Amino acid sequence: MMDAFFNEANLQVVLQLFLAVFLGSLIGIERKQQERMAGLRTFALVALACTLFTILSLGLMDISYPQPVSFDPIRIIQSIAIGFGFLGGGIIIYRRFRLEGFTTAVALWITAAIGIAVGLKFYFLAGLVTLLVIIILSGFREIEKRIWD
Repeated sequence: MMDAFFNEANLQVVLQLFLAVFLGSLIGIERKQQERMAGLRTFALVALACTLFTILSLGLMDISYPQPVSFDPIRIIQSIAIGFGFLGGGIIIYRRFRLEGFTTAVALWITAAIGIAVGLKFYFLAGLVTLLVIIILSGFREIEKRIWD
C-alpha cells in the first residue's frame, strides 16, 4: 500500500507542486514589498492551481476509457490563459486619470504561465521566467523613476 503512494510518479507531482508554490511565492514577495493587494499567498496559489490543472489535463491522456475519447491538453492551457486574463481584467481600475492594477494583473497572468510550465515539466523555463519577472517588477521600476521622474 505504501509503495503505491510513495512511487516515483507521485514524488514527481509533489516536487512540481512545491516548485510552483516556491516560484509563485518569489513573485508574490516582490509584490507584497511594493505594498500591492495581491501578494505572497495569491501568487503562490495561482502558480499552484495552474500547475495542478496542467498535471490533471496531462493525466487524463493516460486513462483508458471504454469509448474513444479525445483529450487535448492545449484546451486546458488555453482555458487557464483566458481565465486569468479575465480575472486580471477585474483587477484593473481607472481612477483619477490613472490606470491601477494593470501590472498586478499581468504579473498574475505570467505567474499562471509559470505554473503551466512547471506542470509541463519545463523547470528551467519556469525558473528563468520567474527571474525575469522579478527583474522586471523590481529593477525596471528604478529605471522608470530615473527616466520619467
